[in-house]
Amino acid sequence: MDEFRDEGEGITNSLINELKKIRNRDEMIIEAPRIKKLFDDLSNLMVGAHEYRKKHPNSDILELTSQNHLLCDQLREELTRVYLMEGGREIIEKCQEEALKKLSQIKS
Repeated sequence: MDEFRDEGEGITNSLINELKKIRNRDEMIIEAPRIKKLFDDLSNLMVGAHEYRKKHPNSDILELTSQNHLLCDQLREELTRVYLMEGGREIIEKCQEEALKKLSQIKS
C-alpha cells in the first residue's frame, strides 16, 4: 500500500504543478490533455489500490499523513482557482469525466 500512496503523491504533485501553469483559458486548453492524463492516471491507481485491497484484505490501511492533507489542500486550491476562470469549470470537468466513470464502477 505504501507504493500506491507514493505513486499517488507523485501524480497529485504533477497535477498541482500542471494546474499552477494555467493563467487563462488559452493556457487551460493547452494543458487540458496533460491534466486529463493525470486524472486518468490517478483514477487507474485508485482502482488498482482497490483491487489490491480486495485480494489482500489483511494488508494495513494507511492513515493519512499531514503531507497527504497538505497535498489535498494544494490541489483543492489550484482547482478552485482554475474553476473561477472563464470556462474553467467546464474544461476541468471534461478532463475528469473518464476518470470519474472508472471510479464510479468500483464495487466494494
